[in-house]
Amino acid sequence: MMNEVEKYPGRPVRRISLTTLVTMGVAALLLASCRGSKVVDVPLTLIVPTGTVQENFTPTPPAPPPETLIVCLRQEPESLFIYSEAFIHGDTALEAGSVLQAIYDGPFDLIDYQVQPVILTEIPGLENGGVILEGINVAESDVYLNPVTMQAENLRVGDPYLPQGCRGPECITQYQGGEIAMERMRVDFHLQDGWRWSDGEALLASDSVFSFHLDSSSEIPTTKYLIDRTASYSASDDLTVRWTGIPGYFDPDYATLFWQPLPEHQLADLAPSELLGADQAVRTPLGWGAYQIDSWEPGERINLTPNPFYLRKEPTPPPFDRVVFRFIGDDSRVALQQLLTGECDLLDESTLSALDGDLLAPYLEDGSVNLSWAPAPEISSLLFNTSPINRSGEMYFQAAAVRQGIAACLDRVGLAESLFGKYGTLPQSFLPQDHPDADPELVLPEFDPEAGAALIRSAGWVEVEDDPGSARVSWGVPGVFNGSHLQVEFLSTDSDLDAALGEWLKRDLAACGIEVSLHQITLDEWLEPWPAGPVFGRTFDMTVLRWPVWLSGVCEMMAAREIPTDANPFGVNAGGYNDLAYSQACDRLLLGGFDPAVREAAMQSLQGSFGRDLPALPLYQAPRWVAYQPDLCGVRVESLPASALWNIENFSRANSCP
Repeated sequence: MMNEVEKYPGRPVRRISLTTLVTMGVAALLLASCRGSKVVDVPLTLIVPTGTVQENFTPTPPAPPPETLIVCLRQEPESLFIYSEAFIHGDTALEAGSVLQAIYDGPFDLIDYQVQPVILTEIPGLENGGVILEGINVAESDVYLNPVTMQAENLRVGDPYLPQGCRGPECITQYQGGEIAMERMRVDFHLQDGWRWSDGEALLASDSVFSFHLDSSSEIPTTKYLIDRTASYSASDDLTVRWTGIPGYFDPDYATLFWQPLPEHQLADLAPSELLGADQAVRTPLGWGAYQIDSWEPGERINLTPNPFYLRKEPTPPPFDRVVFRFIGDDSRVALQQLLTGECDLLDESTLSALDGDLLAPYLEDGSVNLSWAPAPEISSLLFNTSPINRSGEMYFQAAAVRQGIAACLDRVGLAESLFGKYGTLPQSFLPQDHPDADPELVLPEFDPEAGAALIRSAGWVEVEDDPGSARVSWGVPGVFNGSHLQVEFLSTDSDLDAALGEWLKRDLAACGIEVSLHQITLDEWLEPWPAGPVFGRTFDMTVLRWPVWLSGVCEMMAAREIPTDANPFGVNAGGYNDLAYSQACDRLLLGGFDPAVREAAMQSLQGSFGRDLPALPLYQAPRWVAYQPDLCGVRVESLPASALWNIENFSRANSCP
């Protein structure tokens, strides 16, 4: 097998002897003597040396081979354009994100659930004046945020709205016509001076505004959620961008409302639809980060070199002369083999499954491989359908006692260990335990099948006397016909992880008198919206829900207004959970969560309702991880960044890492 020096040879070093240099010098003199001269010749006196003089010349040492970092990806990225369908939803989005981390730095990093500036001078906030609420008069037909639907709408007589100073559903007022006083949020972002694109052009506030307008285009296949809630996005000067929201919209994650810059000077002449296929957007995008794309060898690799205009190159330039992204396929065993043989310095998270802990374990133990991991930015939860559609007499999970009983019947600790070894984490709610808003007093039922069975029995599900090993039977269970067996289906995607989860559920719940059948479908089928989809059409019994983890709690997943219906076909609350206290707390978080006091109170209420009712049972956070050579330093996987390689500019090589 060819080693890396052979595959990625350094630039040849040309060595020239002293004799050759002398010969070249004499030849140059002879050529010069053949030319006519327009100046007066100056006679030279030649002094013949009396003895032989020998000079010692120190040969120039050969240049060291280029320092190369080889990152191995599963597949070749389909597109590196951040607004392309392939980048947002495609099968190679992870791979594309890893490459882009090398050419973009920031614009901000998400570390420990905090926003940290990279190309910005600071993160705007209420305390530093970067965020303000300003009063505004609103009239009929003006765009505003409807606080009931949480949608951007045109104000009409009879519509609900938040009057100036209102921060929650308790003070919503009905519009009667004329002008009304509301508030809107304004956020200023200040760029650091000195950032440049890799072609040398200055990175300006207008590049972020250009990106915003691209995102706004109907020709660009992006969600317009933030676009619809933005009144204006403009450059106040070369280094300042101002975001202004529509009246009534107060984003609790306002620090992220900065659009990633795109090079206006390079792309402005192309229509948005043309950018979706233009090489300068899809294959060789300009960046401002540590590296730039040098060449792309289809089906093989992408080659990067240092960006000469990288702002952070002083006092320490990027440590690698070349960064190579190789495409090696989806066999994790082959990937590990190439890491062990030195054909890869790092295996990107796209090459490793969350189930590959056992595969990596012996090499981690003997020190031949290093691993960096963090919990994935989603909580896998067992979602109960509390209000199934067209399932008369089959409200199996309507009672909270049944859901609480299942929590006690399920060995979550054993499940996580069986799937991920020592790397899985166990959340107690829809927030990770280390999230700053997580309630430390909220604890899910411990594994206790007897206690779980008692809870299920208390809801009216009784054992069959002559056949204690069979499924329980309903007796007086609201929403369920008497005599119905507790036989339910676990619907999941056809992934290996979901298959393993299903088998564990089937075994554990059988011990509590619940008979579980398993049904796997494709991810596309799982995601199909109302009314045709089995999940969002609300016809399932149980499924696995990947609940997103973000800076603030994503409470919408269980809000009543998010239940999929004909009027709301894209709602995300597929389980149909409908609790007034939870929904009101969620509204308070979304409407006033920018205020720390409002946010704290709302999160406490949300977690209290969730822990009491358990509309979904948190199972685990799977690991996201990369494996790499022991001499590679600076690798640090975090939960929230879009890529595990978020800090690739800090990677270096050393015999011993600090």
